[in-house]
Amino acid sequence: MDRWPSGTGIAVPPGCFHQVWLNRGSLEFELKSIIAAEPDYLTIHGRIVDAASRAARHSVVKDRFMIDIGDNDLGDLVESLSEFNVGRRKYRLSELWVMSRGRVYQIPLVA
Repeated sequence: MDRWPSGTGIAVPPGCFHQVWLNRGSLEFELKSIIAAEPDYLTIHGRIVDAASRAARHSVVKDRFMIDIGDNDLGDLVESLSEFNVGRRKYRLSELWVMSRGRVYQIPLVA
């Protein structure tokens, strides 16, 4: 059974945590926190695909994500995350942001 956040008219799967980023034109983002000593591409990729596929089962499209990696350094993740959409037919992202050490970075997605 889908839940409806009050006043939005948008269906959200049960157990879903999403945020509306008001100063980004009220766009909806799925927030995922990665608790790992050194977060890697495969962990982040898995969390995104899992959330998007679960939402799809409820006829909800999730294509904007904010990934919180805590106090970890963004490092080489930008390059690998920027290629998330390459070769993908399902669960393509329109926006991807990463929060690292209290700062927010937009990941430039290719293809």
